[in-house]
Amino acid sequence: MAAWLLGCGLAFAAVPTALAQSTWGGTANTSDYNDNNNWTPAAAPIAGGQSAVFDTTGSNTVTVTAGPIAPDRWTFNSTSQSFSISGADVNFSPGVGIVSAANANQFISIANNIGGAGVQVWVAGNNTLQLSGTNTYSGGTQITSGTVQVTNINSVGTGAVLLNGGTFKTNGAANLTFTNNFSGTSSGSILDVNGSELTYQVDILDQYRKLDVGATAGLSYKLMKGLGMNFTLRYYYGLADITKYGNQSSQFNRSLYIVVGIPIGRGKALANEKGQN
Repeated sequence: MAAWLLGCGLAFAAVPTALAQSTWGGTANTSDYNDNNNWTPAAAPIAGGQSAVFDTTGSNTVTVTAGPIAPDRWTFNSTSQSFSISGADVNFSPGVGIVSAANANQFISIANNIGGAGVQVWVAGNNTLQLSGTNTYSGGTQITSGTVQVTNINSVGTGAVLLNGGTFKTNGAANLTFTNNFSGTSSGSILDVNGSELTYQVDILDQYRKLDVGATAGLSYKLMKGLGMNFTLRYYYGLADITKYGNQSSQFNRSLYIVVGIPIGRGKALANEKGQN
């Protein structure tokens, strides 16, 4: 079962240039992530200032054998093979920690616990990224194309989830309730619950514009002469679509106001009025 998701936008930082970049696939040709000889150049990216690139070379099974590690980023190129990655925790540096740009229906599974304050996960290709760790990264998850598949309520960390043309999919093994804020900016965004139940949050206020343009007209009636009670009936007719994104049905403010005016200090005002006369 799939459902369309509409919502608000979320800004993600551009991918910065790494200080040192190593590509998976070296002379060792084993699954050990921490072995320098499995990388080209021969330096396993395990600390800040280092990043990993996964492409067509090396074992498609990768195990972080010692950790936690703290690289800047993992990038899966458009021509990347499918990968299954597991092992010790990975605490990325703040910024885009995982970029899955694989673009040929690859399946990339990451079972490690992913953490890091301000760390983001970005899927931007025709691939499926499965996140099955108990993740705590807080920068959010953005899907511009492709699929993020989750297995538990912590799969996407603690940040917001933005669908901008991609698919958020559960593995169907259990009903899941997320506390993350979900939003979308494209009519092509899909929630695929895969036969299970999915509960999530949407910030409704973020889906509508704060400013509006319109016209108003009204009628007033004074119940008694002089300083009597006033009644006002006023109608507001909004002229601008208040939804933020074109993929949502247009909505306009239409409001009817009833205002009752009750005079205060009427006795003193009457005395002053008589004195002036």
